[in-house]
Amino acid sequence: MKRKLFLNGFLLLIAIQACGQSKTGTSVAQFLLIEPSARIAAMGNAGSTMYGEIQAAYYNPAAIGLFPSNGVQFTHSPWFADISYEFAGAGITLGTFGNVYASVTSLNS
Repeated sequence: MKRKLFLNGFLLLIAIQACGQSKTGTSVAQFLLIEPSARIAAMGNAGSTMYGEIQAAYYNPAAIGLFPSNGVQFTHSPWFADISYEFAGAGITLGTFGNVYASVTSLNS
């Protein structure tokens, strides 16, 4: 009985040490959480209800179908330590065929 308790306690200590590993370097693409629209960010990220402008498609892909006309929007945000964030989006209406949308997000350091 003592041997089983000792073995279980030892295995528990090993399991606790295995869970204590660092997660450094495991997050990917965190720059995608940066908001391209200051207007929507100021509204508490309520961009899913927006439509009629190009950046609304960043928050709600269904807004692509509601573009009233062709348009292009650009965002440039200088950050600290010479980091810059750029976003460009373009939407084209194709009449009865629907709409086309393309965007590029870039983080440069």
